[in-house]
Amino acid sequence: MRRVSIAFLLIGLLLTLLAGPVTAQDSLRLTGSGATFPFPLYSAWFKSFSSKQKSVTVDYVRMLSKPQLFIEGNHRTGALVMSSILLRDGQPPFVLSVENAAAYFEPSAVIRDIHKHSPGSLFRAPGIRRRLAALLREHADSRYLLV
Repeated sequence: MRRVSIAFLLIGLLLTLLAGPVTAQDSLRLTGSGATFPFPLYSAWFKSFSSKQKSVTVDYVRMLSKPQLFIEGNHRTGALVMSSILLRDGQPPFVLSVENAAAYFEPSAVIRDIHKHSPGSLFRAPGIRRRLAALLREHADSRYLLV
């Protein structure tokens, strides 16, 4: 879908260039959306293009494929949220360490990648919940609680 959107946007730019200069009374607005990573390159292209074609405006919206609280930070965010909930209930926080990292990252990656409203999520959630609960029981350390 994104490749198609970008392709249409670029084809529109090419057709505009081939059509020749736009007169002062004409104006053209091109709108597209797509991936985040090429945005700096596209932005530079559009700025250069718009400086030559004054009555052409190009709008490009960056889109993430999945919601992310912090770019590339879902694991850290998950650990912080989990610790907040534990502390609120008087339990020791979850402290990510070398010893428990693999056991934490595997289910948290599954949670991040699962389609939340799919029937499969209903079947996978209890198993993930049990694994995380076992991880928290195994690595709970009351030394991290203020007494």
